[in-house]
Amino acid sequence: MGTWRISADLLARSRFVVSPRIETVAALNDLVRPSDAAGRAFAAAHRESFEAMLAEHPVRRAVLEHSWRPGWISDWLALPPDGPGHTFAGEVDDVRALGDKRVRAYLRESSPEASLPRILTRPGTAEHAALLLEWVWTHALSTDWARRERILRADIVSRTARLATHGWAAVLRDLGRDREWLGDGQLRINRFDLPSRVLDDDADLYFVPAHGTATWVG
Repeated sequence: MGTWRISADLLARSRFVVSPRIETVAALNDLVRPSDAAGRAFAAAHRESFEAMLAEHPVRRAVLEHSWRPGWISDWLALPPDGPGHTFAGEVDDVRALGDKRVRAYLRESSPEASLPRILTRPGTAEHAALLLEWVWTHALSTDWARRERILRADIVSRTARLATHGWAAVLRDLGRDREWLGDGQLRINRFDLPSRVLDDDADLYFVPAHGTATWVG
């Protein structure tokens, strides 16, 4: 199984943070593959304009089509925030900063096929990925962000209270499917047959709530 080895000091320094970009990724997931009633309602409300945008911008559609494979989300979408308090504009620039080469590598990893279509080999792949998220934010989330943020922050308050009374094992168990504190400094992040990864003590570990049922690590 895939596990991370985490020192007691790193776990003690970890934080819950709100990320408008991660919330946008969750919304994009609902547009593509809604998994509950709220996600289906959200997709229905925005499907027509979303499909029109993809038809007008075929590179964005290609990025989207190569960003998931069964059980895997592309690392450009799973990119964690580098701290709390950032705006969406600041966070989406982190996607641009990845550059075309890295975004293409991530898309190859998450694509059902090893090769990418020619349209994704041209300059600007990272920019199109960022613009895809910007469209979701602008057209589907920005006007609702204040309400969503209140809910996410309330979720953090609840989890922080649970941490104080029940400890990390209880909190981590509730973070999503296949997440579990195994003890002895090991956090299971998925059930893939992957070697355990040791997180450096000077790393940053953030837990980011989002609407929807999808969960991922980055």
